[in-house]
Amino acid sequence: FVRQTARGPVWVPCEFDIDSEGHAQIVGGSRCHKYPALAEKVATPILEAALPLLAKLRRPQLLLDRRRLQIVFKAQRIILPPKVHEDDEPEYIGMWHVDGHREDVAAVVLYYYHVDPALEGGDMELCGREPFDILAMADAGDNSFEFDHRRLKEALSGEKQRLPHCRVPIQAGTLLVFSNHQMVHRVLRMINNGKSEASRDFVALFILNPASEALVPARCALAKPYMLTRVLRLKALTPDNIQAILSLAGFLPTDDESKSLRNAMLLEQLEPTSEFASRGN
Repeated sequence: FVRQTARGPVWVPCEFDIDSEGHAQIVGGSRCHKYPALAEKVATPILEAALPLLAKLRRPQLLLDRRRLQIVFKAQRIILPPKVHEDDEPEYIGMWHVDGHREDVAAVVLYYYHVDPALEGGDMELCGREPFDILAMADAGDNSFEFDHRRLKEALSGEKQRLPHCRVPIQAGTLLVFSNHQMVHRVLRMINNGKSEASRDFVALFILNPASEALVPARCALAKPYMLTRVLRLKALTPDNIQAILSLAGFLPTDDESKSLRNAMLLEQLEPTSEFASRGN
């Protein structure tokens, strides 16, 4: 879930303690997340399954033994409309990106628990960030204006691949772990061949960088509404009435308000922040 700050909306992370045997325990009890039972039942086993893969990352190298991690927990869905006419190809095409906006996401864990059989394609493609992070205009000599989408496509495909990249097929049960500091990623073209709406559903865990400044965790962000909720329950108020009071008091946004904040964050994150060539081109 999301909270508003002076810098704008930010995700509120859960916290997990990792022991020396590779087990994860969510921290905060009933304040571990806005939906604590869901977070404990879903996020904890996925994180435990991903720990051996997270331990293999080298950029960054995460120290997981007896550590507390901050993790943003999301459930996401890609929905494609039905194929109405024979020549229709309802499609989804992702764009190159890294995760996180005001959050420093070190690594990403994706678990796909449902993929509709009517969906075709949709592999995840990953590419090393090094060329984009370290190359400057001076490195291109006098041919910088030749760098366009066609040249980039050539570098990523064909016999003369110049950029390290890979693609991962996605199916129900796929667990994917990768470094957000080292890789950019995108979903390749996915189409719906069925006569009804189809979806690909997955859980995302965004592992925040332990070396960066910690965000306000759920157990702290929910402390005031938790205490007020306990008091209001003594008055035999309904959950809807309690939610309305918490929202009016500014302690906890409603689901609609949270959705608006998430949409605002997405639109802000989708705004271009740079370009392949400078000098106004």
